Amino acid sequence: MYPVLVRFIDICRLHCGPQHLPDSRFLLALTLLGYLSAGMMAAVTDLVSLFQALVISALNLTLLAVFLYLLLWINNLSSRFSRSLTAISGCSALIDLCSIPLLLWAQLATQGKLPGLLLSSVLLWTALLWQAVVVGHILRYALATLLPIAMSLSVLYTLISFNINRMLFANLN
Repeated sequence: MYPVLVRFIDICRLHCGPQHLPDSRFLLALTLLGYLSAGMMAAVTDLVSLFQALVISALNLTLLAVFLYLLLWINNLSSRFSRSLTAISGCSALIDLCSIPLLLWAQLATQGKLPGLLLSSVLLWTALLWQAVVVGHILRYALATLLPIAMSLSVLYTLISFNINRMLFANLN
């Protein structure tokens, strides 16, 4: 399992693409579980209940899967769905897990319990930007397209996801 984790880290470092991952249903299930779990942990830091965190995380996973499938289907590349979803969900889970301490820091800094609100916010935005870059990198290989096109699609997905979450869950906390 360690070589697979290293492969995800290499994808996050933009050193390889989703085609370097094994095409495994078990690995896909594991990364989807990791994506849900990391998303739930991140949502719970925003003072929502565990059930609400599960709903938010499941919605984000559904949005990701539908967006990715539509992109691949439109380009007649549906056979790349499993490996691409594995790569995006696994890398996103890793980045989300690394962002949780930053989320906690920003939350405590907002409450005045810790210094460094500006620094924690900049680091959180950097993590969000890096996640968009990683998704764009994966889409570049999945869609066999140019990086600017893939990055535009990644930003589009991020904006769609953010706005849907904001519309549905703005009043939770």
